[in-house]
Amino acid sequence: MKADVVRLQQTSWQTIFANPESALLLAKESYDLAKKWGHDTLVPYSLRLIGMCEMYCGRFQIAGDFLEQSIDRALAIGDFAAVSRSYNNLGRTYFDMGQFSVAVQYYETALSLAVHSSDHSVVFALRCNLIRLYETLEDRVACDKLIDQLAGQDFDLVPEGILCVYYYVKVEQCLARDQLEQFDHFFERAHALAQTGQYKRMLFSLQTIRAHKRYLQGDVQPAIQQLEDIVVSSEFHVQGIERYRLLQLLAQWYFSQGNSTGVSHCLDRALALESVSWPHQILQNLHVLVSACFEKEGDFKQALYFANEAYRLSRELKHRQREAVHSSRAKATQALHQETARVQKLLELQALEMLHEQTLHINKIGRSLASTLDFSEMGIRLFEALSPVMPVTTISLVEMVPESPTLEVVLVVENGEVNSDGIGIFSANKTYANKVVNSQKIEICNDFKTESVTLIKGTRVIPRSALFLPLMLGDRVLGVWSVQSENAGAYESGHIDLVEAVAPFVAIAFNNALTHLHNIELIGDLHDEKVAVEVAHKKVTHQALHDALTELPNRIALSRTFLDSVTAAAHHESTFHIIFLDLNGFKQVNDAHGHSVGDAVIRAMGQRLKTFFRESDFVCRLGGDEFVAVVPGFPDGRKTDIFVDRIRANISRDICVNGLTFSLGVSVGVATYPQDGASLDELLVRADKLMYRDKMKNRA
Repeated sequence: MKADVVRLQQTSWQTIFANPESALLLAKESYDLAKKWGHDTLVPYSLRLIGMCEMYCGRFQIAGDFLEQSIDRALAIGDFAAVSRSYNNLGRTYFDMGQFSVAVQYYETALSLAVHSSDHSVVFALRCNLIRLYETLEDRVACDKLIDQLAGQDFDLVPEGILCVYYYVKVEQCLARDQLEQFDHFFERAHALAQTGQYKRMLFSLQTIRAHKRYLQGDVQPAIQQLEDIVVSSEFHVQGIERYRLLQLLAQWYFSQGNSTGVSHCLDRALALESVSWPHQILQNLHVLVSACFEKEGDFKQALYFANEAYRLSRELKHRQREAVHSSRAKATQALHQETARVQKLLELQALEMLHEQTLHINKIGRSLASTLDFSEMGIRLFEALSPVMPVTTISLVEMVPESPTLEVVLVVENGEVNSDGIGIFSANKTYANKVVNSQKIEICNDFKTESVTLIKGTRVIPRSALFLPLMLGDRVLGVWSVQSENAGAYESGHIDLVEAVAPFVAIAFNNALTHLHNIELIGDLHDEKVAVEVAHKKVTHQALHDALTELPNRIALSRTFLDSVTAAAHHESTFHIIFLDLNGFKQVNDAHGHSVGDAVIRAMGQRLKTFFRESDFVCRLGGDEFVAVVPGFPDGRKTDIFVDRIRANISRDICVNGLTFSLGVSVGVATYPQDGASLDELLVRADKLMYRDKMKNRA
């Protein structure tokens, strides 16, 4: 039984590049069998395979969901190697989407886990991935640092597949840095390993990058022909997202040569592929190139057609990105709790394999810090927890002052006692705290040269050694905390590892204390903490469900209302309408009078819509000049048309803003549940298309 699951996983992995859709079916079958027969250790790998297949198919959001599930299942059984690999795949997913800052976080997390798990091959592979990423970001310092780390490793211990990736990364780097004299050296090494191991994806990537080299060297036609051969190659059988990318690159090369036929052919082949979510950007780019070709040839009718198609794809992409942003924001509200629980669980499980006593101690610190909202109590608990296991004379907590070149010391603990003389605001210039804020990395000083140095005004102990760490909450730097000793050379690698492990807990406790303090200040004379929390909760809830500009409900509120409407429709055997509204002429308002006037017009239009719609209706702002209404069903279509005409008449009335009068129209699209779709996304897409058709009719 177990062997069957493993065989399905291996086959899926072997076919993932050539035929990701087929590989996906095999991965799902392996997952179903692993669950059915209780092979818990195989479930994370099957979930990871599903995520990777979805990634190769271009469905990146779905890929991310399955990879997150893989992480959760791997954590549950203590398989940190699987956790590290899934984080690596998440990094690759966001890298392919162009979200490089997110990719860095996932790669760094994966690397940290792999190092702690002594998974040396994965450590090597992750450093290769980070080199590619930093090279893309043109961060040569970070890139070269990683290269130096890899150069010091014993390549004989590195698996051939990972070593092949390393040489390919070097090939990419040579091309990016115009070091073409070294290109062939690394290319031959990578190619030899890829052939030996029959790594089809690597062979494909090597052939593609060699064609790119020829193109950059001015050997354009042979380069184009080489890329065309790759596209139709039976050896590689390029499908999914990789085929889209090849066609886009070919189209760019054809366009550079003025070959409009070649550009058009690339578009035709892209349109013939099975549609996936991500290539809208690629298809948009191809339509733009074709439109430019027709414009050069003087065929303005065709140029306009393809330009309109590019615009349509841009709208669809914008819609998908808007949905993705909404999804990210919805998940962000849970991120702190999820990450805290995940890190704590990681630490608890790692303790069984490696640093048991230290990990238990860290968890104890985390629980102790989480149970207080008072800075003084937090500092004393931290001092009492750290002083038995490392040299500590002083602990300080420093908050960043927003939009100011200053820092605020909120706590100084010296020898276990709070020193209130050190609290206050001071200039951040030429301080270690400022360096940490800017670099977002730990700063270590093991020997202050002068005996007279004091880091914070009012401190009584002169430090000789200190560790400075950023207090990070996601991508945001809250402040800095430091551990100091009056002895030189006090801190070793084990001490550094300890404070870095404790840092996330300190950051969470610090943020909780800051939030509590700020809430108390905002509430003012309300001394009842329970009332204060309720007020803050209601405010946050209102902000989460309403548009900041118009105070109308937002996209999140729309999702909730849709679910309520579906329930009501099922109960009463009725229907309802999704009405999509897009203002006509609003862009001209912004262009002529500026965004401040435009915002005022949007606010006024929001209030008009709010007063127009009935109490039983729901109206929200989707974004920009787009609004959506949810209206209970009318007994026949005629009444719906009458309602829409009333909307048009209402919106068409003059609007007076800042002494100016504007006449705007509106394009309307109506979708009906359940005839036009069973989900909110389906109904919005249908209503949007009808609205766009209405807009085009009005323009004609």
